[in-house]
Amino acid sequence: MNKRKVLFVLLLLLLLPACRSKMPEPTLEELTILKTHIQRGSPPAFVSETDDAGKVWSMTQRLYELRGFRPVWIAQGQTLRMDSLMRTFESTEAEGFSAEDLGMADLHAKWEAIKTSKDVEELIDFDMFFTYSLVRCGSYLSSGRDDPRTIDPNWRYVPRNDNLPQIINDAIEANALEELPAKLSPPHHEYIALKEMLRKYREIATRGGWSTLPVELTLKQGENNLNVAVLRNNLAITGDLKTTVTDSTEFDIELSEAVLRFESRHGLKPDGILDPQVIGIMNVPVDFRIAQIEANLERLRWLPNDLGTRHVLVNIPSYELAVREGDQVPVKMKIIVGTNQHRTPLFSDVMQSVVFSPYWNIPDSIATNETLPRIMKDPNYLRRQNIEVVRVGQTIEVVNPSTINWNDPPRDFQYRLRQRPGARNSLGLVKFLFPNEFNVYIHDTPADNLFDRVSRNFSHGCIRIEHPAKLAVYLLKDQPEWTPEMIETAMHGEVEKHVALKSPIPVHIVYWTAWVDSAGLLQIRHDVYGYGYPARAAAYKTKQ
Repeated sequence: MNKRKVLFVLLLLLLLPACRSKMPEPTLEELTILKTHIQRGSPPAFVSETDDAGKVWSMTQRLYELRGFRPVWIAQGQTLRMDSLMRTFESTEAEGFSAEDLGMADLHAKWEAIKTSKDVEELIDFDMFFTYSLVRCGSYLSSGRDDPRTIDPNWRYVPRNDNLPQIINDAIEANALEELPAKLSPPHHEYIALKEMLRKYREIATRGGWSTLPVELTLKQGENNLNVAVLRNNLAITGDLKTTVTDSTEFDIELSEAVLRFESRHGLKPDGILDPQVIGIMNVPVDFRIAQIEANLERLRWLPNDLGTRHVLVNIPSYELAVREGDQVPVKMKIIVGTNQHRTPLFSDVMQSVVFSPYWNIPDSIATNETLPRIMKDPNYLRRQNIEVVRVGQTIEVVNPSTINWNDPPRDFQYRLRQRPGARNSLGLVKFLFPNEFNVYIHDTPADNLFDRVSRNFSHGCIRIEHPAKLAVYLLKDQPEWTPEMIETAMHGEVEKHVALKSPIPVHIVYWTAWVDSAGLLQIRHDVYGYGYPARAAAYKTKQ
């Protein structure tokens, strides 16, 4: 092929996309009517009166402004791009949304009704309806269907894709609507893996799910029972048992190991014994598990796009802290979190410093409701707990506690209570600070025995960790003066010492009750704070 022919072919290839993307231009009447509707003070009737709907309509208006008020789906009385748009909506269901979430019934009905219409007003209303629906869909993909603050006012999130109208318009102009779900969804590997698990569990649901077992049943290795066949089939469906071809009614070693894997995946103490607690969790229907996976995909949408190549992840339901560097987890440990009355808030921030041998400045609420009543009952309580009384002003002044009438403390109590550094300090020997509005931090604890519990929600909201020295060594590894020996010495000092991190690290406190681990297994945990799942699962109540 000569050079002239090669150049001709290349030029043709370059021109083809432009030819494909060429759309008919709207009429002046269509432009005028649409602009009038968009610039009206009140939104169309299909926009509900909720705050979220109002935000979506504002973004819809912005999208039309970016387009110079050109319609998206009609021109010269003809519909455009509709097949691509409907495929976009349908593919969004794979991201953890239902047809009801996306209003698919209304979308199909509206499309059918408009196919024969020639009324310009109707066509413009049709255009606004579908554009609004696409922006709403994009908002769901970007920041979730719900605001987490409606679940808990102390649940913070980082809005993603704040230039959503521009992103959607770019996709429209490039005829790339079907790429939007992937473009707007979280980029995290946790999201991608959980989305694939959703697909698998939806397939399990189409095949009928799994069968229930008698709740009172108990089986140990070597015992026989007619329900063993049902148990084998259930564990094969969930992937905990690899082989199912057997007529045996024996609860054999293979089945015991499968139960052990099931227990581990659900945060139970693994012993390989089938008992009512395990059966209660096994009997949770597949539809509920699907709703649980969908809810956790939603929670992933509330995280920043960039978690940080290196970051600390604290998961409340799994009672676990992990330091993650890319695909590696160099540090991992058990944690203790807030009680239901003092829930650990959910947010992202940056850890900036470590404090060795810390004072515990007792919060006013704890001092008033817990410490003061104990002092009034026991005059020696302050001494035994190594607590001192201070007056805080321009300087901190230590006050002799005997000068205060603890049986009748003044209403305008001008003092603060703080616990001195030491082995009995409630913060333990070290704390890790990431300044935030909740005054929550990560710290050591003298109550090491609590880490042996399966459920560990005992704190006032802060996060107690099992191996504080291990975390400190990791965080200070690029500060060579802080050797493990130096860290150990500082932890047992009598003077509080603050150390700024040379490399601050993001901290993300999350609430994942379903996720896929590094081995590709679905992990399920108890909804410790009762935050719940989508409404369509609410009819089923579980004791898990």
